[in-house]
Amino acid sequence: MINRWMRTCFALFAVAYAACAFGQATTPAPAKDSGEPRATFAVMDFTADDGFSGEGWWAQRVQIGNSVSNMLVTHLVNDGLRMIERQRLADILKEQNLAAGDRVDPATAAKIGKLIGADYIILGAISEWGLNHKDIGGAGKLLGGHFGSVGMGETSARAKLDIRIVNSTTGEILSASTGAGIEKTTNFSYSPNWYTNMSFDNDEWWSSLLGKATRRAVDETCKDMTPKAKKLPSLGLAKPSFKSSVLAVLDDGSAIVKLPTDAKVKIGQKFKLRHVTNVVKDGDTVVFEEATDVGMVEVVEVQEKSIKVHLIGDGKITKGDIVQG
Repeated sequence: MINRWMRTCFALFAVAYAACAFGQATTPAPAKDSGEPRATFAVMDFTADDGFSGEGWWAQRVQIGNSVSNMLVTHLVNDGLRMIERQRLADILKEQNLAAGDRVDPATAAKIGKLIGADYIILGAISEWGLNHKDIGGAGKLLGGHFGSVGMGETSARAKLDIRIVNSTTGEILSASTGAGIEKTTNFSYSPNWYTNMSFDNDEWWSSLLGKATRRAVDETCKDMTPKAKKLPSLGLAKPSFKSSVLAVLDDGSAIVKLPTDAKVKIGQKFKLRHVTNVVKDGDTVVFEEATDVGMVEVVEVQEKSIKVHLIGDGKITKGDIVQG
């Protein structure tokens, strides 16, 4: 009886141990941040193929290209890429006063990339974009052509995007990707140039047949492009969006950091902490600075002219340290 009881207990123990061992072997360890700097990307406004016709399309081409570019940026951010704000890019383009044709030149794109701190510039073109309607018993024409009101039948929307990634230090085109989207419906009617007065940054547009096809084209393009982009190394062109010095260290180990004018900081945001080891000045201007990494800090309070930060992990904050990110 005792032997049978011992054998049963041993068997149960063996099963439990095996289950624990199996669980340990099959549960992946949490991913660790490599600590390597991430590459930065910027997306130029998409251009449109000159083959598109019709005054309605021509009048809206800039707005359509801008809308597709914004959508691509959102998609890439969600994919985990580090993107430069579109407004920052727009400000530089306005300052440089570049013609539309110059903006799609890889060499010019590389120059813009250096100015805004983007390691890579993404150039895009809308190579196909339109509706094709087939009446019951007859065929229609591509949107942008010349045709009258359309009645019952089948309508298909097609959008195709071509994208290139350009190295901002060399101007070299590193990769190219293409994506197409098609949507179809029946019992559809419309009039020519229905999109002439439409805004291309609202739900009405993106829920339309052509809007859905465009979104699908962006999705398909990113499937090919994002894995390539994630393999690209940082070229060291990224400019810190925030950089300031520690003004005072509090008794609890937290620190007060000067808040630069126009800096946008929120509670919970994390920045790199660096300890300055050497500074060379020309008058009051810092011309050279050496610093070593201390760790990361997190913003715990934001006031009008300063922020309060806590050090994450071990280490020590010293007055004069640099907080940047």
